Amino acid sequence: MKTEELYLSRTRNSSILHERAVRVLPGGVTSSLRMRHPYPFYIRKAEGSKVVDVDGNEYLDFVMGAGPLILGHRPPAVIQAVREQLEKEFQGFFPTELEVELAEKVREYVPCAEMVRFVPSGTEACTTLCRIARAYCNKDKIAKVEGGYHGQYDATLVSQYPLPGISGPANHPRPVFDSIGMPRRVLDEVVVLPFNNIEASVRLLRENARELAAVLVEPILGPAGMIVAKKEYLKALREVTEENDVLLIFDEVQTGFRLGLGGAQQFFGLKPDLAMLGKILGGGFPIGACVGRKDIFDRVVTPTSNLYVNMSSKIFQSGTFSGHSVSLAAGLATIKELEKGHIYPYLNKISSKLREGLAAISNDTGAKIQVTGLESMFGIHFTKHSIESLRDVYRFSDASMREQFARWLLVKHNIINGPRVSYAHSEGDIEKFLKSSEDAIRNIMTGRTPTTTIQENR
Repeated sequence: MKTEELYLSRTRNSSILHERAVRVLPGGVTSSLRMRHPYPFYIRKAEGSKVVDVDGNEYLDFVMGAGPLILGHRPPAVIQAVREQLEKEFQGFFPTELEVELAEKVREYVPCAEMVRFVPSGTEACTTLCRIARAYCNKDKIAKVEGGYHGQYDATLVSQYPLPGISGPANHPRPVFDSIGMPRRVLDEVVVLPFNNIEASVRLLRENARELAAVLVEPILGPAGMIVAKKEYLKALREVTEENDVLLIFDEVQTGFRLGLGGAQQFFGLKPDLAMLGKILGGGFPIGACVGRKDIFDRVVTPTSNLYVNMSSKIFQSGTFSGHSVSLAAGLATIKELEKGHIYPYLNKISSKLREGLAAISNDTGAKIQVTGLESMFGIHFTKHSIESLRDVYRFSDASMREQFARWLLVKHNIINGPRVSYAHSEGDIEKFLKSSEDAIRNIMTGRTPTTTIQENR
């Protein structure tokens, strides 16, 4: 049976659900990245490293909620904390001890986090931090790297996936919209930097310094394929921003508490002025956080009791679900588990096994494979060339091979290809992934390509 026929035959309930969904949800989904063709499979339950769809098919999951689930699906410690909190209160609007306790944990571990402000999502953290930077510096422009993703904010939903031919020269990228419906003026407010290109990025920052409030950078470009920033590149950004009174903002929504309790800042030994957190911080529940220097928060964020006076001298940031107690309880439980000390060594162990196994498969099959990422974050690129930027992905990586590989894993081996391992993944799960990967690659290389059009799940 062809793989497309196999997928259709075993996901009939998902097909029925999708037919209902398209009548009430645009495209049948509530997030664009969840769309798969001919239709997505719908999940009924999850546990550990596995998810089960509405047809009873069990999948080995390497997406892990797109990042939050470092402990796996439904970890007991998080479930217990959430149940206990639900017995006390949820969403009472008023401040709670939980927000103080979690903020203290963040300040303890994240190098730049002298102050913390919780928000409901990473997008809102980005929006607030850009506003903070503009207010503090009294300048309007924001710089971001090409290939960086920072949520849905207009000023940063630019040049995440700019197509070759419209994105300008490599040493002077042209800002490109990632969505229609964006104000045209946004492109005049954003400077796009070439990722990992020190000379060009420093030049662009110096040329625009008088108008630049901040530089926003992901230490690892997640959706672009887990492309790691060179330490020298981040160091150069730190130096040029300090020299020109521009704030450096790390987007640590993905790397925060993933590369260790101190995130990318601790890993690279570099301290930005501000940073945004999310995902793992909420233990699988919605959250975001703005963190950074106390003098910055004191000047433009710290509110007064008189809101009307405050609005003329401070930024306004609020939200019904900011610091939601259930998210705080789940995040605090997750950090307490990470503090025990055994989780990161285990993640690094099985992640190393995965990387070494893929290297062996590359040698044995003749397939050209580059594995990007750090620690428990990984990206698989089918090329012999090193991948150091989004343009390298477009220029060198075999997109067709990547898509076929993901389809084969999903349909033939019930593995959801993704860029993360979790504490719930066993060594047996890694062995299954590697054995299935070799099978997929050998079959693709010999021409037995799956015909289903399900795409790689990022």
